[in-house]
Amino acid sequence: MQDTPLKGKKVAILAANGVQENHLTDSQKKLLSAGATIVMVGVESGVITSWQGKGWGHHFAIDTPISTFLASDHDMLLIPGGERSTDTFLKTPHTARIIDSVMAWGLPMAILGEGAQMLATSTRAKGCVVAAPDSIREKIVEAGLECSEDAIHEDRNVLSFDGVGNLDEFLDRMITFFANPPASLAVAE
Repeated sequence: MQDTPLKGKKVAILAANGVQENHLTDSQKKLLSAGATIVMVGVESGVITSWQGKGWGHHFAIDTPISTFLASDHDMLLIPGGERSTDTFLKTPHTARIIDSVMAWGLPMAILGEGAQMLATSTRAKGCVVAAPDSIREKIVEAGLECSEDAIHEDRNVLSFDGVGNLDEFLDRMITFFANPPASLAVAE
């Protein structure tokens, strides 16, 4: 019998054109095998295209537009990396609204690579320590976050991955983190 610690849990994944394909697909596989229901949330409606290596990758359907996303309808949030995807989300005020609400509800959140920049849009995330790639460290520190030297870091309701370390190790920790989030994660006003 397969262990399904996330059975009955709904995971929102923020993804736009240029999302890093292996972050998205490997996360989806791990979440589905743990019993989670996945909801793809995007700025673009319809279909997005991932980025794989040096070119465009596979297509993925978006289930919910970002404008209608409510944290209260989900149990956890996943933000895969990908410079293009992250840049798209940084251009909409809905991103800050989503991150703020996820922080307010204390929902567990997993962030990979460049996705850490999205956390920096939230006033509730100020001072949060995250693992992040070298390419964005200066930006997120200027935005009020702190950077860990670890490839994987957990702070508050956020589990982050620098995008360079061992992805499989991060995904295993993500499932454990989602299945057993720290108690009382909600951030005060």
